[in-house]
Amino acid sequence: MKRFLKISGVVVGVLVLLVAVAAVALPLLIDPNDHKDRIVALAKEHTGRDLRIDGNIGLSVFPWLGVSLGQAQLGNAPGFDNPVFVGLDKMQIRVKLLPLISRRVEMDTVTVRGLKLNLARDANGRTNWADLTAAKPGEPEGKPEKETDGTALAALAIGGLDVRGAAVSWHDAQSGQQVGIDKLAVKTGPLRPDAPVDLSIDFDLESEALGVAGHVVTDARVSLDLERQLYRAEGLIIRADLKGGAIPGGKASVQGAGTATFDAASQRVSVSGFKLDSSPLALPDHSAKFSVAGEISGDLAAQVFEASGLKVQANLEGKTSPKDRMVAT
Repeated sequence: MKRFLKISGVVVGVLVLLVAVAAVALPLLIDPNDHKDRIVALAKEHTGRDLRIDGNIGLSVFPWLGVSLGQAQLGNAPGFDNPVFVGLDKMQIRVKLLPLISRRVEMDTVTVRGLKLNLARDANGRTNWADLTAAKPGEPEGKPEKETDGTALAALAIGGLDVRGAAVSWHDAQSGQQVGIDKLAVKTGPLRPDAPVDLSIDFDLESEALGVAGHVVTDARVSLDLERQLYRAEGLIIRADLKGGAIPGGKASVQGAGTATFDAASQRVSVSGFKLDSSPLALPDHSAKFSVAGEISGDLAAQVFEASGLKVQANLEGKTSPKDRMVAT
């Protein structure tokens, strides 16, 4: 037995040494930047889009098997004004090497910097991502679901997501609506299957159609049921400092809280324990501070929403009366 353990220890030691040597040698022997043309060609073959890689591609092996990508951008679909669909300044993805031997995937926090995403719909209702999700010629519209190894999925662990300096724009040529999100930051805790995750989102918002601009911060603990397509945000808090012609007095601060549930299969959304409070709004003869509470549900596809147990409270101050308080249910 002692001899067996000794031999096993030597074998394990040799394997670890080989892995360490490979980890040092591979990045020296293989430069992924030499294969940029091949990567660009594969992107064109599979997406029909032009991929441009201006930054460097980095490769690491031990103790993290990782890839980093510098400045890159993917072209837009034909017929859209903006030539760029998505671009980024930097992205890094790393996976611990040794746990892969035990079929465990332990990813580091995925970091993305300077993401730029341009979403659009043309006058005919075609989106600029439809070609990326459509079935290729010869393929059935709905691919049969593959059986997944539950143990492999359970072994997946992602350290989190860290996105900073992102911007997202939406232009709808059918309605003329334009919405821009800038200085977007997304931060999550560790991501694991069947476990809730802490989520924080921070961004600047501007909508010409709504006549509103401002800064929005959101925090929640999110649960994802991918199989049933159910998404739930508990302890949801939204804080917004807004300004614009659509707001009485030109500016306001609002804070909302509740628990939100979204059923992607039925396109239904509901918010329980909903409460929304505003800062004083400047009206012609009054200043008014509003508070709204209740339950809200709706069908996103039909754009039909319902409110139950709704309670609205307004505190008024102004010329007509020194102080009024109005409550409606």
